[in-house]
Amino acid sequence: MKLFHSIRWRVQLWHGVILLLLRDRSPAEYRESLGSCRRAAQRMRQLIDSLLQLARVDAGSEPLVRNPRDLSKIVKESVELLQPLADERGVRVKCTLLEACCLGDDLQLGQVALNLLSNAVFHNRHGGEVDVSTAVEQGTVVFKVKDNGPGIRPEHIPQLFERFFRADVSRNSSTGGSGLGLSIAKLIIEAHRGQILVTSTVGMGTTFEVRLPVG
Repeated sequence: MKLFHSIRWRVQLWHGVILLLLRDRSPAEYRESLGSCRRAAQRMRQLIDSLLQLARVDAGSEPLVRNPRDLSKIVKESVELLQPLADERGVRVKCTLLEACCLGDDLQLGQVALNLLSNAVFHNRHGGEVDVSTAVEQGTVVFKVKDNGPGIRPEHIPQLFERFFRADVSRNSSTGGSGLGLSIAKLIIEAHRGQILVTSTVGMGTTFEVRLPVG
C-alpha cells in the first residue's frame, strides 16, 4: 500500500512536469501548473517523512526524551499554531487547560496534540466547535479533544489507528493527509506508557482522549 501511494504521487508529479513542457503556455498557466507540481511534491515528501518516522517508532529508534512536562502548555502552543486554520474554517476552539504534569517529550507530545486538533478542525462543520481540555483525573493526566462535527460510523472506529485508513471516504490524498497521523500518534502515546481512546456519535461529533501517567 505505501509503495502504491509513493508511486502514484511520483507519477502524478512527472505527469504534471511533462504536460507543462509539451506546449507553450501563458505565464498564468505556467504558475498554475508549477503550483500543482509543487503540491504533489509536498504530498510525496509528507508521506515519506511520515513513513520514516513510523519506521523509527516501530523499531524503537525514535529519540524519546522523558522529562517533567506540563501537558497543558504543550497543548496551548498547539492550539495557538492551529488558530489560523480554525478561523479560516469558521471553527471556534474552546480551551479548559488545567495543569497536567507528566513525563514526556515536548516535540512528540506536541505532534500528537497538533494531529488531534487539526483533525477536529478539518473534519468539523463550518461554525462548529472544538472543546480542548487537560486535567489530572484519579492520578492520570487526561487530554481531550471533542468536536461537534459529523462523527464517525461505528464500524470505522476500530480501524481509525490503522495505517493509511481514512474514515472520510470523500477525503483523498489531494485534500487530506497521508493517513498515518493517528497511527503515529498512537505509537507515540504508547511509547509514553499511555493510551489513546476515541468515542463518536454520527451527527453529533467525536472525542479523542489521551491518558498518560502523572509525572
